[in-house]
Amino acid sequence: MTPKDFVNQFFRENLPHCNALGIRVVTLDETSVVFALPYNPMLIGTPQNGVIHGGAVTTLLDSACGAAVMMHPQRVGLTATIGLRVDYLRPAHKGDEIWARSEVYRVTQNVAFARAHAWSYSLGEDKVSAVATGTFTFQKA
Repeated sequence: MTPKDFVNQFFRENLPHCNALGIRVVTLDETSVVFALPYNPMLIGTPQNGVIHGGAVTTLLDSACGAAVMMHPQRVGLTATIGLRVDYLRPAHKGDEIWARSEVYRVTQNVAFARAHAWSYSLGEDKVSAVATGTFTFQKA
């Protein structure tokens, strides 16, 4: 089983919330993970502008960071979010899929530090709509 298949299966079988939102793995390796959240009218937060609710974007960012921690070569065991901060910079583009790229930038014996940014796919990665930093449980091999 490839790492991408493992992460897709893990999120589909163990995190029903991610499965219900339709979050999927686009790419992943030992240094970076990209997840996608498809546009769904059921996830609209404000009917007047049709933008996806911030809670769904938070779940996307948290999940991408968690997957980056899971892919870290020094990790053993599973992970859980200790803390997450999300800053919303601009609304996502109406009707567009939202992508998030994450990376682990530091690990200690028990904590991993990750960051992520989200953007509307059609606008490109340089038009960031939200950023996140988080801490996650970590067990070093």
